[in-house]
Amino acid sequence: MKRTYILLFSISFSICIIFALLTDHRWEDWYITYRASKNLAIGNGLTFTVGERVHSFTSPINTLLPALFAYIFKSNPDEFAIWLYRIVNSIVIGFCSVLIFKISDSLKLLSTSRYIFIGLFLTNILIIDNSINGMETPYMMFFLLFIIYNLSKNEDSQINLFVVAFTGLMYTRPDGFVYAFFLLFSYSLFHLNFKKEFCLPFIKKIFIAGAISILLYLPWTIITWLYYGTPIPNTVSAKSNLKVYEPLRLLLDFFILPFKLIIGKSMAHQFFMPGYAYVGGWFKLGFPGKIVSTFAALAFLLPFPKMAKTLSLSVLFGIFYLEYVSGQGGMPWYLPNLTIQIIAVFVLAWDYFYSKYNFKIILITGILFPVYSLIILFLGGYQMRIQQVVIEFGNRKKIGEWLKANSTSEKSTVFMECLGYIGYYSGLKTYDFPGMSSLEVVKTLKEFKGTKKVNFANVIDKLRPDWVVLRPLEIDTVQKQVPGLLTSNYKLQKVFDVRKDIPSNWYLFGKEYLYFDAVFYVYKKSN
Repeated sequence: MKRTYILLFSISFSICIIFALLTDHRWEDWYITYRASKNLAIGNGLTFTVGERVHSFTSPINTLLPALFAYIFKSNPDEFAIWLYRIVNSIVIGFCSVLIFKISDSLKLLSTSRYIFIGLFLTNILIIDNSINGMETPYMMFFLLFIIYNLSKNEDSQINLFVVAFTGLMYTRPDGFVYAFFLLFSYSLFHLNFKKEFCLPFIKKIFIAGAISILLYLPWTIITWLYYGTPIPNTVSAKSNLKVYEPLRLLLDFFILPFKLIIGKSMAHQFFMPGYAYVGGWFKLGFPGKIVSTFAALAFLLPFPKMAKTLSLSVLFGIFYLEYVSGQGGMPWYLPNLTIQIIAVFVLAWDYFYSKYNFKIILITGILFPVYSLIILFLGGYQMRIQQVVIEFGNRKKIGEWLKANSTSEKSTVFMECLGYIGYYSGLKTYDFPGMSSLEVVKTLKEFKGTKKVNFANVIDKLRPDWVVLRPLEIDTVQKQVPGLLTSNYKLQKVFDVRKDIPSNWYLFGKEYLYFDAVFYVYKKSN
């Protein structure tokens, strides 16, 4: 078995590294976080803008590890930080694969089932891409799988494993406890019987583990509170201004969600596709994944094994959370938290059907779905390569460098929606929307909250940044929202257009997504 684990680990690690080498994909948000990481490494403090204590990141792990790498390798911190982070993330994915085998053993799955499980995990474009592009996805996968593994042991579950998982999730993302809660609550509905001796000891384990995890996370909370004046990341405060919550409406949305899943009016089609595939260009290739995701979210209503029901209900809660509560919707780096559970539901259901009926069509389905996932991985990887070369390095990085070269001071201000590359390579003070790096934008949107002024134009009008960087669609919107704002107060300085560099190959799907970031207009405030 040890040889199997070593082989499995090696394959998993290699897939991630090969994908990184071929695509060099660096998600835009990597540079949002890394700007604070690098500032810490070179002695400027853990903040986005030097001299301003702004909690511009969300994940402690995703910030502190790159900071450590940048500090150690000061000669070329940017490249060492991303590549060492990729290597560590790939190692974590290797351990995730080992955990999947252990979960399969614990649940007594068929040998074929465990390989389908591994196959779907290692070919999912969202999981692999977000494991090497600078996001914290591998750690979320690992700690969620840790919980699932511990739950699969039922009465033999261990407090120390729960402590590791709960604490790890919190240090990965502050809302990590939400996904843990969904799993535990769903598990309690289908597994616990208050008449049995197993129930109360299990609940006691959870409460003890939760209490210890809170204590272990408390130092970080105290440190950030003292340093920033608040324990709440500015990223959370910024996004909270975009939503107004109505409890009764949320309750109604939850009960309507299953029907929206069935008729296709949800995010279910995104879990097996590249990030932002819904922008266009992928045609009907997302249909198989959409069917599986919808099935996984509603499988708890069917007579499947208890663990399948547990994970299914957790998926439904997770979709509701992303769509209606957190406001993240289909943001690609959030989806793997549910994708891994959707894969598990599919495998458990497949194992149930094949064990019971042994029909060839069931076997064929189990083989074809990983093949489909592999095809999407190849096609999506090609798209990510083009995105990195043409859009990220060929356009947004150059915009940032141009702004830096044409600004009179580092204190010059720039407004944009896409903060990562432009914000990092410009080095300027940023007024991003919705204000992840800017206290001024957060304050402005808080004043506007609940009104029709929560938009680009009114933020620009209120703060009057020195530079404004907009996509063509954003220009049209700004001109409608505050007519004359750009023409009277700003002057167009440069247009960055790389549409001609996007290949026309038939196998490049998702062209619409690439075109979305292919053109930017840079305006400068008039004297």
